[in-house]
Amino acid sequence: MLAHTGGRLGSNLNLLLSVFFLAPVLIGLVAGSIIAREHKLGADAVALRRRWMWAHLVTFWPLPLLLGFHVVQVYAF
Repeated sequence: MLAHTGGRLGSNLNLLLSVFFLAPVLIGLVAGSIIAREHKLGADAVALRRRWMWAHLVTFWPLPLLLGFHVVQVYAF
């Protein structure tokens, strides 16, 4: 993404695409860390893992739609 955008997040739909690309990555990083340390976190780890995994999935769902709009926008103009 850095090479494609030059480090800029963009504007309008491109900004949304950037946010919804980076959000699942960062949330997935946290979710993966929780899963890796689940045995050390104790009984609350399962609920914590479920919340972060759900957040990861919810932030991912708009990505294909926004990517489709991005491709159409780029090739239409």
